[in-house]
Amino acid sequence: MSRFFGLWLLLFFFITCDKGLDEVSDPAFFTRDVDLFWQVYDSNENPADIDFQKLYIDKGSAGLKDYATQKNLAAGLKNTLYQKAYRDYYDAIRPNTGNYLQVAERSGQAFETLKEIHPATKFYNVYFMIGAMTSGGRISKNGLLIAVEMFSRSDNTNVDNLSSWHRNVTRNKEYLPSIVVHEFIHMQQNFTSRNSRYTTLLEQSIREGMADFISFYLLPDQPFMNDHLHQYGEEHEQELWELFSEQKDMNYKETQWLYSGTETSQGYPADMGYYMGFKILESFAATFESTESAISAMLSNGNYVYLFEQSGYADKFDE
Repeated sequence: MSRFFGLWLLLFFFITCDKGLDEVSDPAFFTRDVDLFWQVYDSNENPADIDFQKLYIDKGSAGLKDYATQKNLAAGLKNTLYQKAYRDYYDAIRPNTGNYLQVAERSGQAFETLKEIHPATKFYNVYFMIGAMTSGGRISKNGLLIAVEMFSRSDNTNVDNLSSWHRNVTRNKEYLPSIVVHEFIHMQQNFTSRNSRYTTLLEQSIREGMADFISFYLLPDQPFMNDHLHQYGEEHEQELWELFSEQKDMNYKETQWLYSGTETSQGYPADMGYYMGFKILESFAATFESTESAISAMLSNGNYVYLFEQSGYADKFDE
């Protein structure tokens, strides 16, 4: 039996167990913030009037507090829930939140597989919570932070009145292992290169693409969270590379390849940097005898420019 089969799925308010430990031997999956959110949500007929800081964040887990600080969650919830379209969305997804046992088990299996491939892998706790539709996953010193409202729609959920970005990126619960493992990979990456602050478009795209590439490998039987980017990318790869290569040495914040949240001015979907990084790492992995050895090598190497050069990805377009 996998030692992760018995992963702690903490469904109750076991506050004494939630001490914000960094690395752990057996990762716990904390879900109490999801239940807490709905209790607070029900406390006022107009959710935009709720004091989310006092009633939700201050009473929540260490992971929720980290997420709230990173994403200015209290203000974000007020702004999001002020809009009727988003209140309707939250009401519609509510029945789909909760019961994360299968997500925990499948994610835990992927954690274990990565440990076998890459013995330096470290384990961290996972926190599920309700956010303000601004980010599906984050990391902090306390562990992985997963905003489940982004992954709780069903085939019948009406998203017509949401933003185009939300219509594209919100998913059902089946995608949760993909986002959990994606964020887990970020916590394994080596960011020790003395020659980089990881601010270029190339480096940041490789950072995100690596998390996608490895999570895709570890979860072959699960839906892939960025499949929409790959559907577009496979039909436009060369033209995307031509545009990307012109900007790859720019600060990623000055481009529209990552975290732009909207359609880009040049016509490609938002966040296509994830796809470009994935393709670079795919080419890098092809230079190894096995994907497993390639994964360990890319996680061990903090020089992302070197990974790009070794991948030979640019050469395929010169043929």
